[in-house]
Amino acid sequence: DIGFSVEYISSTGQVT
Repeated sequence: DIGFSVEYISSTGQVT
């Protein structure tokens, strides 16, 4: 969410 890890949201891989 704030730039710490990789989070998978909705079926998409988003690096946050």
